[in-house]
Amino acid sequence: MDGRRWRGFVASCPIVDHHCHVICEGKARLETCVSEAEGNAQEDAKHTLAAKRAVRRLAELLGCERSFEGVQEARDAIDTVEMARLCFEKANIQAVLVDDGLVAPNMWSLEKHKEVVKHVYRVARIERIAEETMEQRKERNANPFPTWEQFQKAFESNLSKTIQQGNVVSWKTIAAYRCGLAALGTDFEASEVDQAYHKTIQATAADGKVRIVEAPLVSWCVMEALKCATRASKVVPLQIHTGFGDTDLDLQQANPLLLKPFLEKEDVLRVPVVILHAGYPFTREAGHLCSAHKNCFLDLGLAIPMLSQSGIGQVVSMALELCPSNKLLFSTDAHFMPEGFFIAAADVRDALLRILAGLLRTNEISECDAISITEDLLYRNACTLYKLKIRPADPASHMPMKIESAADILRVLWCDAAGITRCKAVPAERFDWVAERGIGLTKACMATPAYTDAPSPHSGLTPVGEINIVPDKDTLRCIPWKTNHDLAFGYMRCQNGQVWQYCPRSKLQHALHALQERGIFLRVGFEIEFILLKTNPTTPGSFEPVDDSPYCSATSFDQTAPFLDDVLTALSELGLKVGLLHAESARGQFEVALQHDDAMSSADGLLLARLSIASIASKHGCKAAFLPKVFLGEAGNGCHMNISLWNDKGESMMSCGGKCGREISSTSSQFIGGVLHNLDALTAILAPSPLSYDRLAPNTWSGAYKCWGYQNREAPLRAISCGEQDPPLYWEIKTMDSTSNPYLAIAAVVAAGMEGISSRRRLPLPVQINPSTSSVQLEILPRNFQQAATCLMSEKAEPIRRMLGEELVTAFLAVNADNDQHFADKSFEQQVSCLLSRY
Repeated sequence: MDGRRWRGFVASCPIVDHHCHVICEGKARLETCVSEAEGNAQEDAKHTLAAKRAVRRLAELLGCERSFEGVQEARDAIDTVEMARLCFEKANIQAVLVDDGLVAPNMWSLEKHKEVVKHVYRVARIERIAEETMEQRKERNANPFPTWEQFQKAFESNLSKTIQQGNVVSWKTIAAYRCGLAALGTDFEASEVDQAYHKTIQATAADGKVRIVEAPLVSWCVMEALKCATRASKVVPLQIHTGFGDTDLDLQQANPLLLKPFLEKEDVLRVPVVILHAGYPFTREAGHLCSAHKNCFLDLGLAIPMLSQSGIGQVVSMALELCPSNKLLFSTDAHFMPEGFFIAAADVRDALLRILAGLLRTNEISECDAISITEDLLYRNACTLYKLKIRPADPASHMPMKIESAADILRVLWCDAAGITRCKAVPAERFDWVAERGIGLTKACMATPAYTDAPSPHSGLTPVGEINIVPDKDTLRCIPWKTNHDLAFGYMRCQNGQVWQYCPRSKLQHALHALQERGIFLRVGFEIEFILLKTNPTTPGSFEPVDDSPYCSATSFDQTAPFLDDVLTALSELGLKVGLLHAESARGQFEVALQHDDAMSSADGLLLARLSIASIASKHGCKAAFLPKVFLGEAGNGCHMNISLWNDKGESMMSCGGKCGREISSTSSQFIGGVLHNLDALTAILAPSPLSYDRLAPNTWSGAYKCWGYQNREAPLRAISCGEQDPPLYWEIKTMDSTSNPYLAIAAVVAAGMEGISSRRRLPLPVQINPSTSSVQLEILPRNFQQAATCLMSEKAEPIRRMLGEELVTAFLAVNADNDQHFADKSFEQQVSCLLSRY
């Protein structure tokens, strides 16, 4: 995944807010969102860096003056429900876990929250349940409070009723406020708990409102809640407030290190314990506990958004120092005002962008790690920890989203197992629906051979069953030759949203992530060869080349200049960079070389370029033929894949740094050694058509022998450098042609290269002569698809099959074996005639 996509992912990843409080109806002071201060002290909150940052964010959200007063006025003019919907939508918060124990006037019910966010769960505050138990008993009996024995029975009953509610997913304790965290790890005698209960009654206010602060009683209540959940066979996490908070908190008693004895209690070992609020300012201490205790997890809420931007960054960085990323959770800790949800979500995304970018620059993590950390923190860990039966939007499809487009039609493209680019289209009014859910597509879409649309019998796929093709928003662009149409490439998804195992784009994405895990980034360019045909005036329905000019003919440019000009303009408007354009060897043949880009963008770009060339040729009354062979006795059409290896600092890994001469780096040598070792198996994927093997012949500059060489155009693997003694800038793989699926082709090359690195394969000596004249016996590549398929199914090619998946390999081989069998008794001319409309 390139940097643009990674950053876009962090900016839009779904959020499960695992700890927040209720929203209240009506107006509230903005200071509430950015400060724990109360009373007169709250006046100073607007002068904090957190407040200034919040004002900036809210002014942009509301389109108002960037001032505290301007934001407050704009906010007061908006209905609370409307404001909440705006905040949740912009923050992309898809689920909230609400602690409803913080009581306030006009507070929303949990059901009311469902009007603005899809999934709402309850976090049950233990102290509040205990206090309500005492208050309810007193109300029913007028006076006095229940006895200790009566309270125990009633409290146990209330706990049992609470934990059995389907929306309750966690306990919470605020022991840090009431008596300090050390109380939780202390084993109190029964008599001490009894005495603490009676002290609580004696200290109760005249209005009958109970506040439990005695350490033995608080500790007993927490342990009873954990036991109750165990008895109900519903062990849920326990959230514990730690670190800074309201004015009635003794910060020294809120240090998460005080929880160590509690975490080691036998009854607690099986209970997930969540340290809330990053334990700030004791974040490193909290990280230590999470790294040392299996049942300990760390939340980053409250510190985000209450601290300055740099402070938030330091908290996230300190958390990552020790705490495993699969134990980190994000919460907004928002309360009363919906703005708090929006501000905290924006803050955490900004922090992740800065911190993960820094870790990427120092090569401490890969881009795959950055994606995983983001997913863990923002939603995956919460879904796992709280056993939430929800599935936020699939990150590979970059979120439920809207397509911003002025087009009338959206085409969603994919490439099938036969290498044919296909599409489905929808009108403008369905853009948003398709952006989130995709377009329905038969599962047989990856089972059809080139000559028919019926599924191949041994592919494992039938006409039964449906998937969805979901557009990748990052690939959306206007079609230059049809400006009221947009197009995007799609990911294939099962109807439950999971990745479909036959999706070529997903297979390439997986392969690139695996390569990036090794700190290697692949850049790819393609050389697209095609023959430009015109209608034969003497034979209706047949074609002939537009000219009979030789290789690099200057006159070819004059004759086809209008067509070539339009092609270059279209490719430029599509964002594709052309490095070279020239006439090739066969009659009417041209080559367009696309510059190197990240591998996924290059695969997309190849299909876009072929579509552009074909469409523009049609507008000029011609036909662009990409078939591997169009005329016997003349050069065929290749689609040479050029690859180079880079590290995450943007430095080439092709040569040994600081050395002169042809010093190929060990990484590059081993990678291309793996490609060479597996080239016979790769041929099945790079050249799957029957016509491919008419092209792959000696002395046709296509590379028919299994070898490599420096600037040797008869070698299938060609090392390309600037000078005679310079190391390679990139490798050219000449075997590939335009009947291949570029996603599968690159993924297979990556798999072969990674096998070479794992096996430390060494390149043999380069072949610097025409291989067909070599005195050394060289292995010839497969001469037909059946031979190539046998090589792909051999034991040595297992890493390639494992990367692509056995199901997809089975379908791919069935489709192309079907092609091979169908055309076995057809003449060359019949094959070309049939396939010209496909490629």
